[in-house]
Amino acid sequence: MNSKEAYEYVIADLEQDIGWEPEALQTALDVLKGRLHEIVDVHPTLFDDTPDPTDNEGIAKWISEAFDATVENPNTNIVDELNARINKFNQEDN
Repeated sequence: MNSKEAYEYVIADLEQDIGWEPEALQTALDVLKGRLHEIVDVHPTLFDDTPDPTDNEGIAKWISEAFDATVENPNTNIVDELNARINKFNQEDN
């Protein structure tokens, strides 16, 4: 499963979840759909199906770093960690 498919899977799962407050659910979906838009339309080469794990700017490294950061610090979450890496990339790209 690539990053695009993973986001689509999570979005589809959340859209079926009835346990959320409606406003919280909409916020979560908006954030995930925004990330999916970045994956598909803004930076598609960063999210290739077969990323090079040695590419320091590639998503393969970002995902493992983000998961490691959430394990090391339980006060952070995966969305915040990935967002921080995407924002850093965007700043360096400008």
